[in-house]
Amino acid sequence: MAKRNRKFTPPPLAPSEATPKKARELTAWQIFFISLGISALFIGALLTTGELLWGSGTDIHTYQFPHRDFAFSWLREGIWPLWNPYIFSGVPFQTGVHPLHYPFTILGLIFSTGLEIKLTVWLHLTIALTFTVLFLRLFKIKTVPAFLGGISYALSGFAFSHLYAGHIDIIISAAYLPVMMYFFELSLREKHLFWTILAGLIMALTLFTGHYQIIYMIILLMGTLAMLRTLLGSNIAISQLSIKGQLTSAPEIRESPQEDAAALPLLAPAVPGKTRLFEALYALERLVIIGLLSGGVALFQLLPMSEASALANRSVVKDLAFATSFGTPKLNWLTYLAPDIFGGTANLPFFAGWSAWEGQGYFGIIALLLLIVAIAILPWRYHLPLIIAIIFTTLLAMGSGTPFFKIYFAIDPMIGRFRAPSRFVMLTAFCGAWVAAITLNYFIKAKLFAKNKKPLFITLGTVILLFLGFILFLLANKSAPTGENFVRLFVSPRSLGRFNGANIPEAIISFMSGQLFISFIFILGAAAALIAGLYLPKYRYILAILLLLLSGIDLAIYAQPKLTTQPEKAFGFSDKLVNYLNANNKNQARIMTSPGLKAVNNGAAHGIAHDGGYDTLIEADYNTMANMAMGYDKNRQLMLMTLFNYGPFWQNQSVAWLLSDVPINRYSARQSQLFSRYFTLKEKVDGYYVYHNPDVLPRAYISHKVEKVASAEDLYSRLVKERITPEKVYLTPEDSQKFSFDLNELSNAEPDSAEEVKITSLTPNRAVLTANLKSSGLIIMSDSPFPGWQVAVNGQKADLLSINGGLHRAVLVPAGSHQIVFNFWPASLTIGLIVSLLTLLLAIICLVFWALKAKQAPKTT
Repeated sequence: MAKRNRKFTPPPLAPSEATPKKARELTAWQIFFISLGISALFIGALLTTGELLWGSGTDIHTYQFPHRDFAFSWLREGIWPLWNPYIFSGVPFQTGVHPLHYPFTILGLIFSTGLEIKLTVWLHLTIALTFTVLFLRLFKIKTVPAFLGGISYALSGFAFSHLYAGHIDIIISAAYLPVMMYFFELSLREKHLFWTILAGLIMALTLFTGHYQIIYMIILLMGTLAMLRTLLGSNIAISQLSIKGQLTSAPEIRESPQEDAAALPLLAPAVPGKTRLFEALYALERLVIIGLLSGGVALFQLLPMSEASALANRSVVKDLAFATSFGTPKLNWLTYLAPDIFGGTANLPFFAGWSAWEGQGYFGIIALLLLIVAIAILPWRYHLPLIIAIIFTTLLAMGSGTPFFKIYFAIDPMIGRFRAPSRFVMLTAFCGAWVAAITLNYFIKAKLFAKNKKPLFITLGTVILLFLGFILFLLANKSAPTGENFVRLFVSPRSLGRFNGANIPEAIISFMSGQLFISFIFILGAAAALIAGLYLPKYRYILAILLLLLSGIDLAIYAQPKLTTQPEKAFGFSDKLVNYLNANNKNQARIMTSPGLKAVNNGAAHGIAHDGGYDTLIEADYNTMANMAMGYDKNRQLMLMTLFNYGPFWQNQSVAWLLSDVPINRYSARQSQLFSRYFTLKEKVDGYYVYHNPDVLPRAYISHKVEKVASAEDLYSRLVKERITPEKVYLTPEDSQKFSFDLNELSNAEPDSAEEVKITSLTPNRAVLTANLKSSGLIIMSDSPFPGWQVAVNGQKADLLSINGGLHRAVLVPAGSHQIVFNFWPASLTIGLIVSLLTLLLAIICLVFWALKAKQAPKTT
């Protein structure tokens, strides 16, 4: 068995000079630039237009664009935006899925937000494709099959469906699945901590992308495949594949006479049980080291995020119903895996409708066909762990559609923090692409294909006959031969009507002009290429290239309709409206927009609050307060899209402006009644209806009196009927327990018009106020007293108080003129930064030491 600590050898990016020219493989950089070109071809519709990515018009417009623009606009001014003061009463910015600390965020500092999104998509599709190819080459898979596997995953339906949905964060995080698989594989094979530490640093980079559900799935696949391979009989320990790509010790692996070392098998025969157990424990050890290292490097993001999450409404949402929302319906999983055949947007009762993109796991007709061929023909040791993983991830993706997810949820309730289990098809697509690459590689190199024609003929013939039978059924039916009707065969065949030969000519024309026909052509073309390879072995490589091209064309056809764009003006308010608001909103009152306007790119930058954020972890106290004040269930999840129904509550949150695309009387009766009580039309500016509420709680105000209430529930019941004013400031028992506060220190004086407080500066992490008081009182901001906020009065640190049931923050000041500075910097961030820097420094020192040691080691022949 291999030693645990072998001598480290660095990986060459180019093959050895002694390698014969005909045996040279592409270097890593060559693969990267080829991948850059392929991904550019796929998203050419984006890169060749000045319009911005629109997708479905949902998350890009309402969430991704405004949040990214918010971050970039402040970063360009040299401010690290840890807090977003424009959502609700303010939230920690990093509690959303925002890659604020991700190194490639630098693109947003150089380019406009619209161009940054395009370049980010292009770069990460390239990263996914490059590292899928590099990963597959570790298993002796040749360049053409490796690129087929890479395209099938990186440019799959999963990627472009989520791009269409506007899930840029998922595109970024999913790109690191093959990257992590690559470095984890090296850490298992090389038995040197160099690769484990490098894998840990890559995982830290993955954590910075911010989408923890995808990261969870990446770790799950890494661990699952490692355990399957080692426990079933892995060749990791027996056949050490050195960095140079040569088998260094594999005496136990013996290829059968029919095989030609077509690929490195995932499982090896006759592996002793003790060896399997040792390798499983070793893989687990490597995973733990990677997890600890990556967590240490990323702690300055994870620690404040964890602190905020514990206080958020999402922290208590752990039930099975939430965890299984947006699961793939069991009757429709074929539709998600092959939308061009089984219908991509079928309007059926069991179909998810607008959220169909959540579970789209389509990795190409060609790859699907190669997967079927692998199961039927290839030796099981080449793909068994992958087939098990495909079944495992497919069952997870179905959510509540099978009992499997419920069992898994009982084992790991952490998954209850996420939703959309249908996204597990990302792992299905990766494993399916891997099997497809193995099959095509086997097709090129192995003799087994030539000597076992019968299984291949039976497999391909069965697939084609079944597909042809379904098509003939549809052609002879009253309904059009579409993917949607294909699905209906499994649900309600009677709904398609009776056989009617008169419909056939019209149906054939309809069939030949639809996507189903294109899929049929691809299947026939792939089958013909595979069968031709049986009789023309000299042309197998050319036929493999043909299959690669067919796969690329198939996926490109699927991708193109997802690349919708809109002109820049669709994403932003006009300069005329922005200038109007800046001129008329000197007191920094909050601005909200109607659901029709949704969010726009410069909304957050100008304090316009309805900028998406329904996945933002809203503070639980605020969530409860808002719901109770409106008479709703206190546990109802608060979203900006539903906040529009909280009109009276806006009174206490300093919302003085309402922007709408239509007059208020066009809203629902309930909404119209709510807003007409408070808002009046101020002006119509450049097509926008600008409503104003002058009688609203100021963003900053002075109070000399505080009333104690019996409980938070008592305060909630009051706020249903009345609003907070400087004369009516409340202190709940919960607030008084958090801070030492003596009510006797207040003067209890009546309001004095000579007193004033002004906001002189308001940035994400800092608010500067000046105040002049005749007697001691509270300076209150209608912003959240979230943990991490501190306050200083005239440069001296003071106690920050929680007022009005956790809605507002305050500070007690004596009579006189004062400067009050509220500053947001959580203690958890300081601790995280120290640990992250020390961990990163230690990791870099270790890597440099081993690299120098390897460079100085004498070369051996």
